[in-house]
Amino acid sequence: MFQEFLDRINDPAFEPDEEMISIVSELMPMTTEIHTLEDNALTKLRPLLTGLLGGYLGKVISTGSRTPDGMISKQLGDCIAPLVCTEYKRAFGEGGCDPSTQASYSIRGFLVLAEVCGFCVLLYLY
Repeated sequence: MFQEFLDRINDPAFEPDEEMISIVSELMPMTTEIHTLEDNALTKLRPLLTGLLGGYLGKVISTGSRTPDGMISKQLGDCIAPLVCTEYKRAFGEGGCDPSTQASYSIRGFLVLAEVCGFCVLLYLY
């Protein structure tokens, strides 16, 4: 999914369709707004990100003390593979850590769940 995004963004011939432009035009001002409550923001952001990413971005199985704000996953036989993990913060440092660190811990917690059952993770660093 992320590789598809990278391919599109690097393709000079790519032209987003009207639906994608509509979603982005609604999403961008919302992401720059400072919301009073994180849950209210997530209620508005999840459907937009679902439409933009082409997969349901919803709440996930609890991973104990760290549950991501949203995840797109894929069922692979008896296993669940995480494709996209989201964390929303109203401001950097809120809650004691930044969103990328929190997402990393959430994914780590998710990968050790019995439902995930030994899914092998490959990491690509650019």
